[in-house]
Amino acid sequence: MHFGRREPRLETNLAVTLWGIGAEGMPFSQEVVARNLSGQGALLSGVDQEVRCGDFVLIQYREKRARFRVVWVRKSDNGDKNRVAVQRLRSEECPWPDVLLQNHIVIAPDVQEEQPAPEYATSR
Repeated sequence: MHFGRREPRLETNLAVTLWGIGAEGMPFSQEVVARNLSGQGALLSGVDQEVRCGDFVLIQYREKRARFRVVWVRKSDNGDKNRVAVQRLRSEECPWPDVLLQNHIVIAPDVQEEQPAPEYATSR
């Protein structure tokens, strides 16, 4: 557990789908890897799109979807993709509770204030 964090993290390689509006204003959908999971957020690796801090994105794991806010963006070690830290919006349910519970991690209650997020139209 890291200082300043309210709940434990799970180091994993979870395949998820990421939807959003890129920095150039165009919608995108991409398969990425979620690492360092918690009930509140994740670190996404392999993100091709340029997203900005404060952007809203949608993440799907299996049949569950949730909206997240981008907290920070950094280039990956090889410099051709992005690592993106995201925080789940309080109004949304965690999309990977089964993964956390299988590893004995309990989802902490939400306490942060947030701004409303836009709705994203996605096809199934």
